[in-house]
Amino acid sequence: MKTLKTVFFCIDDIGMTREVGQWLLVSIKSVLTNTSCTPMVLYCGTSEDAMQRLRDAGAKVKACRSRWAAEIEQGRSTRAFPLHMEGALMRYDIAQLECGDEYVMYADCDTYFFRQPQLDLTSVETVGACVTSRTNGNSHFNSGVILFQTSNYLKQSEVFFRFIESTLGNWLPSSVDEMMFNEYFGTSIVELPAEVNWRPFFGFNPNVDVVHFHGFQLTHTIYMLTRDYRGFERSLLDSDYLFEMAIHRASSLIASESYFSEMEQRGAFEGTEIAPLIGQMAQLTDRKTLCRALMLANAQLGRASRETLHLAHLADMPDSDPERTFFALGSVQHTARFHIHPCKSFGAGTMIISDPSGTRGFSLFANEAVDFSRRDFDDRIEVFWSGVGIDCHFLLLPHAASADLGLELASLGRSSPQVFAYSNTGECTEVMPQTVGQTS
Repeated sequence: MKTLKTVFFCIDDIGMTREVGQWLLVSIKSVLTNTSCTPMVLYCGTSEDAMQRLRDAGAKVKACRSRWAAEIEQGRSTRAFPLHMEGALMRYDIAQLECGDEYVMYADCDTYFFRQPQLDLTSVETVGACVTSRTNGNSHFNSGVILFQTSNYLKQSEVFFRFIESTLGNWLPSSVDEMMFNEYFGTSIVELPAEVNWRPFFGFNPNVDVVHFHGFQLTHTIYMLTRDYRGFERSLLDSDYLFEMAIHRASSLIASESYFSEMEQRGAFEGTEIAPLIGQMAQLTDRKTLCRALMLANAQLGRASRETLHLAHLADMPDSDPERTFFALGSVQHTARFHIHPCKSFGAGTMIISDPSGTRGFSLFANEAVDFSRRDFDDRIEVFWSGVGIDCHFLLLPHAASADLGLELASLGRSSPQVFAYSNTGECTEVMPQTVGQTS
């Protein structure tokens, strides 16, 4: 019987400085401790310290760059490509492994191997993955765990790579690597047992091989529960991710805690920064908070239900002048994007983005928690908005380095607006309001 010998992961410099880098250390340890496989990491970066940490965890490490690195770098400045995109696409360049195995398994960094994956490797002709959903008989596969039959895959990999290159920006703002994987391989993907890519929102399963926390970053969950949004790094246009943030996390916290408990007993978090985050999240989580998150997530599923909820909240707003808040965004030479959160709970009002140059050197988008309309003038745009939910916000993408932008928010309701600036290197800085007062 053929056996799986290698599990590989991919990560880049940015990932190694985030929580996902800590989860990768946990995952490497689980492969070493609970399976007979060798963990390998394709590392898109140059940090010797990061590579040493991965080696110390027990992984074989190969430093490499994505063949699409230049296109991705350009796309980050012009098309809001996510920061993790280079590392995410490395999973498809398995020739970089140079391990000679007939079969290899890719796993996302946020997985935990409870035991050797129970698989009939010979059933996979080219690629195998687990089903996320089925619609009208069509299956959609999650790319967080993929089994490759290396020789057959490599025979067609160059054609697949050309497909990736030609469609690189087509899948935004959704999960880029997963959409292109499904689009290209389609019905040729062999369905793997759900137990090798088990998501906590499926429910607690004591017999799983691999648990995939599926974007479940503890820091993001803590931000969500405390309504502090400065740590959100994924594209705000990614409605799938926003939906998962609310309903999937809210419904899977209890199941996740059961897995965390067993993982702690196995010493999974020793030497990482995960354990204190789990403790912090446990203190913030209660049934009332989970129910509220579920309600708000469900309210976002349909426009009509969102509007109904908006009207219900707006009817309870005080009959008073709106609160006005002004932010000087200033020169945007080193700013990749601004995240604008007009309200933390619910609200409505106007937003004015001033552009004295009249060049309209920016683009504005909103996520699905916001309903809005806009009017364009020579030196500004005016936006009329209403929003509800844990994650209600706009994304402002500057185009011209010389732009000198201003932002004014006038809102009713539980607003407490916040603005965060993200640099080209991913650093986040809160833009503090210059004036706060009442309209005259």
